[in-house]
Amino acid sequence: MTVRQRWAALLRGSGDDPGGVLVDIGSSVRTGVRDRRVATARPADELVADPVQCTRLLGTAAARAVHSDFVRAGFAHPFPRPDADDSFHDALGVRWLWCDGEPAPLEHPLTDAGDVGSFRAPPVPTRLVAPSVLDDDLLVVADVAAPGPVEFCAAVRGPWSFLDDVADDRATAAALLDRALEYAIGCYDTLLQALPVPPDLVLLADDLGYADSMFLAASDHRDLVAPRMRELVAAIRARTDAPLGLSVTGAVGGILPDLLDLGVHVLHVQHDARGLDPAEVRRSLPATTVLHGVTDLVELGRAVGVGDMATVANTVYQFARTTPAVAAPVGSLDLAELPDAIVGGRFLAALGADDLALVRRAGPVRSIVVRCLDAVRDTEIDTSDVAVPARLDVAVVGPG
Repeated sequence: MTVRQRWAALLRGSGDDPGGVLVDIGSSVRTGVRDRRVATARPADELVADPVQCTRLLGTAAARAVHSDFVRAGFAHPFPRPDADDSFHDALGVRWLWCDGEPAPLEHPLTDAGDVGSFRAPPVPTRLVAPSVLDDDLLVVADVAAPGPVEFCAAVRGPWSFLDDVADDRATAAALLDRALEYAIGCYDTLLQALPVPPDLVLLADDLGYADSMFLAASDHRDLVAPRMRELVAAIRARTDAPLGLSVTGAVGGILPDLLDLGVHVLHVQHDARGLDPAEVRRSLPATTVLHGVTDLVELGRAVGVGDMATVANTVYQFARTTPAVAAPVGSLDLAELPDAIVGGRFLAALGADDLALVRRAGPVRSIVVRCLDAVRDTEIDTSDVAVPARLDVAVVGPG
């Protein structure tokens, strides 16, 4: 079976893939590779997948190099050039400050609620990097094209001001969420029209909270956010019938049924958030919903490297309890973490359906672990296609 045929069987709820576990590294801004070198060390015309997190654009060659079964198709953005004070502005107008190599939000454009009515979202991105032809052994992911509604509002208004709006000024909160929806529809419409090949997955994302809580109460999410997410999904459905993926942060257990009601086929949740034990989440999902990125590939790869068999065995058991699942990083990776993530992905890729069923029933089985270790030893790890920014073909696109 080709990777695409295996993917289709997984989404039909046919059970674990007898051909091994599918691995996703670098196909989206959520699980991509960050490169936060200072601006003076970068090409003047460098483009990135995410200008704030400095997520590297990875093409087909890089996807193969990191042993990923998925490849990114999405917008490309100029690398932000910091001002003299090490700050920069993103497309939404948020001012960020580089602090110890990490971006921190410093100023938000709508500090006055009275300005919401006149606020206009930025133009839709116009540069696209995507595979030009379909490959049966690489699945195409239409990456996140725009911030989710909550992430958008928290960015332009400031998180605490937006929460005050939700509590005390519902009309302002609703108006801002409408701006988020309009912008997202425009971005996804442009992206999906411009893709040279049909996607195997369309990814949406939103930042809904912290590890121990959500930004909004579940009732506020249902009243304000969920209706707009349904509109966004309907707009996407007008362009493609590709499976939908959703990546969210926060302790979203209380709204998990609402998220699934969007028609989500692939779900990436914050694996360490309160109430989101991956095995428990798996039990609450239908077999046709695939979990994604709930096993720490970096931790697994490190454990393999140092011979920590207790961690390796426990990770295998925990992963088996989450399947059907795609092995992916729990979040975006630093360049230095990439080799360990590749090892972790290759280890899990060696697990077949019979292996996973046995591990779920009996716990870690030594012969299975040893065979996966042997598979990793035979894996060539070369990240040179990732360590140096690739010169990828960039298409200029626009609203259709």
